[in-house]
Amino acid sequence: MLKKTIRICPICSGRQGNLLHRQKFHLYKGHCLPNSYDVVSCKKCGFVYADTPASQKDYNCFYSDSSKYESPLSPGGRVNTYESDKYDRTIKDLEKFIPDKNASILDIGCAKGGLLATLKIRGYNNLIGMDPSLNCVNQVKAQGIKAIHGGLFRGNFAAALLDRQFDCVVVSHVIEHVYDLAAAIKISLSFVKRGGLLYLGVPDASRYTQYYVAPYHYFDLEHINHFDEHSLNNLMSPCGCRHVISGKKNIQLSNIVYYPEIYSVYRNNAAPGKRQKIHPDFTTRENITRYIEMSRQADYWPELKNLARTREEIIVWGAGAYALRLYKTSLLSKCNIAAFIDNDPKKQGKGFDTQVKIRLPKEILPDFKGTIVVCSATYNNEIVKEIDNMRISNRVVVLR
Repeated sequence: MLKKTIRICPICSGRQGNLLHRQKFHLYKGHCLPNSYDVVSCKKCGFVYADTPASQKDYNCFYSDSSKYESPLSPGGRVNTYESDKYDRTIKDLEKFIPDKNASILDIGCAKGGLLATLKIRGYNNLIGMDPSLNCVNQVKAQGIKAIHGGLFRGNFAAALLDRQFDCVVVSHVIEHVYDLAAAIKISLSFVKRGGLLYLGVPDASRYTQYYVAPYHYFDLEHINHFDEHSLNNLMSPCGCRHVISGKKNIQLSNIVYYPEIYSVYRNNAAPGKRQKIHPDFTTRENITRYIEMSRQADYWPELKNLARTREEIIVWGAGAYALRLYKTSLLSKCNIAAFIDNDPKKQGKGFDTQVKIRLPKEILPDFKGTIVVCSATYNNEIVKEIDNMRISNRVVVLR
């Protein structure tokens, strides 16, 4: 179905899109973002994105107040072997283009500094990170690496940084979260020296079906742009940059979950104002359509039907986007939920709904005798292992 979009296409400014899917969530009280959006494919260029009524200001608020990367257990730092391997592989890609260990490198959206710490280990010494989370910035500084509190749209850049350009700017797993893509790229390039490099890394939407995790997993609150190599190049087409290389890889998130990544490197040395032509491409739309059908067929939860019928008291472990979607679109909301539990400190004390608050596992599990429902698409195995390590013998149901 063709619709007039609320959000113009971030690539070509098209105003019509094919409606592929409507994503709905149950959100906490006072949440910055809307509780639904449409997944559309631009009629003009084929780019797939979230047609959301939110604004860039809303997303700035969300990442400032609700960053999930501050916890010692969350992604964004060298917190486990999977994260360390991810950053090691990224640095190997960068070293091909930045052999000089004195090269100046800015990491925009650096989280807890995993990439910067890896660069430091590999001998790079002219590093700086930037992140909208002050907690993350302080964690980066604690590793002996310069960092500033700021973001692409927050208007709180340090004056010294605004006046400085870098040999390489890394924007890794950032722009899939950004509403105003044209402004994000313009600001990112303003920090790149003439002849310097811009590295963009994003999830690869052309391979969602190959890395299927759970129903609608790739349509969460944060990922509102779904890139492939073609759309990255189309995004950069107005910028006067030369495409250097693109590469694909798979990234391990947990002991059973991988996701597809694509990266592209651009050199900021083309003639000013020289625009490249946008090349429409609809192959990723076709892949995402297949992914949506896979999700639709798997979006069936007999365990929840039984729990809703028996009214057995349960605890739900997981209060992220996956739980927010299931609570809105499945029988999870009809179950007799005593509490939601989650290890993310940002979620503690928030009301999942009017009756149930989010608590830490250790606060409630030792005295609970009912069923534990694990509601995490990525870390369900790790949660089951944590339950075992706590020596809790409750029945466990994993929603996956």
